[in-house]
Amino acid sequence: MRPLFCLLMIFTLLAPSAAQWFWAGVVSDQARADVMPPPENHFWLTSTVAGADHRPSITAVAFDQTIPGLALAAEDTVRGRLWRSTDHGVHWSLLPGFQSSDLRYSYKVAYGALPETFYAYSPARVFKTSDAGETWTELPYETSNCAYLMTLVAHPLTPTILFAGANYAFARSLDGGQTWDATPPQPGYPGSCLNDIYASAIAVGVDRPNVIYVGQNWNSGGVLKSTDLGESWQAVNTGLPTSNDFNDTLVKQVVVDPRDADVAYALMNRSHQVYRTTNGGAQWQPVTQGAE
Repeated sequence: MRPLFCLLMIFTLLAPSAAQWFWAGVVSDQARADVMPPPENHFWLTSTVAGADHRPSITAVAFDQTIPGLALAAEDTVRGRLWRSTDHGVHWSLLPGFQSSDLRYSYKVAYGALPETFYAYSPARVFKTSDAGETWTELPYETSNCAYLMTLVAHPLTPTILFAGANYAFARSLDGGQTWDATPPQPGYPGSCLNDIYASAIAVGVDRPNVIYVGQNWNSGGVLKSTDLGESWQAVNTGLPTSNDFNDTLVKQVVVDPRDADVAYALMNRSHQVYRTTNGGAQWQPVTQGAE
């Protein structure tokens, strides 16, 4: 069997309001949005996508942590189409209220840590909704000052704190996305958002809200960790792959256990191997069960 992470985009999620429902978007020629109901049924259901002229290829999905069943999904198209579900992803409908004039990029979505609050972002633009996608407001994210955006995360306990990851940048906003600054700042870079961190994935602790893990998709790859909300960083790569070929060390995704910030997972870019740490990154071990 091929590893599940080879087949699915890396946003396979546990729906928070239905603890035994999973959602997966498959990226292939037969892309589709699927859900798995509680395990006593043990099968996958293909979602119903209302108003779609094709089976959408999904780049990201975000569940509202406070409203059971509410989720937004972003389609892999430069038309910037977003979809909404209110039943844990079983049925989806197009959100006509989201319209982007920038047709260069597709969008992703992220939960905003407040009811009905989500962000939609492309490499160059960031939008916010506070009414589950009915209306949207653009935030002042400038690529002339910040690098092209790869990931966006709202702090799970302090929603006005946002983290942006990009090539040459880990940027933080303390005012809900109105201003952005690199943490730590890097002298010599042309924009205040830029530093020498290549943040392709960001995970924030809940039980210890100052803990952040960053997966790097360039530079030396690997995982960086901060224990002071991004003010300083240290590499925590013991046990992760080492290689003269940097493609072997790049990290595609990181996830932190909300119950214990010492427990985190890292997905490697080339091998699709999942690694786990239980001591805050001091040592990583490959996950050999449950990842296929």
